[in-house]
Amino acid sequence: MLKDFNIYRKEIKEQTVTNSKNIVTDIETFIKKFGDELHKHEDISIIQCALQCNKDSFIYEKALEVAYASNSSLYFKIQTPPKNYDSHVAEFQLPENCTFVCFAHTDNHLLIGTKEGVIELWDRIYCKVIYKYISHTQSIRYIELAPAGSTFLSVSDDGLVKLWRLPSRVDSTPSLVQSNHVPFFGEQQTNFPIRQLCLAQTKETFTSAKEKNKNYYT
Repeated sequence: MLKDFNIYRKEIKEQTVTNSKNIVTDIETFIKKFGDELHKHEDISIIQCALQCNKDSFIYEKALEVAYASNSSLYFKIQTPPKNYDSHVAEFQLPENCTFVCFAHTDNHLLIGTKEGVIELWDRIYCKVIYKYISHTQSIRYIELAPAGSTFLSVSDDGLVKLWRLPSRVDSTPSLVQSNHVPFFGEQQTNFPIRQLCLAQTKETFTSAKEKNKNYYT
């Protein structure tokens, strides 16, 4: 088809539209972009593909007419981002001893678990530690921030789950060491490996663990 367009471009005439040159170009662009996939996969909707073309193109206009006229098919208006679109926001160099990381109060603050069992509250903008939470004796496996953003749970390879308070006000003051926490299971270590946990929307707390394909809930 592309070869035919190239050979007979001058002979192609359109009686109902004024700019046949743009129509041919739009069709060629569509075939180059979607032709191969449409040929390989019969289930792909050509109309849905056409709706991803430029809104000013002949292909998009015709596909939109077909989509509106259809009573049995559902189509989506999907537009590709502009060429200069950049989804990259920022970079942050994690410490070498990092084992887990998640957001804290805002996307400018991070909770970072370490191999030594220390949890650090980092200011991502200034790349500095604001608080250190010290109590675990082994590597941090998992951290879960509460929905309200005021507390978080930590899981360590030492078999302990701890509930921590986040500071109500975060600034760039020098690093503080904080060890106040509430042992989730008491100071007694669990006899099964805790892999993941979460805090519910209410004040109740929920954890889960697995040992030999068994689930534990609290």
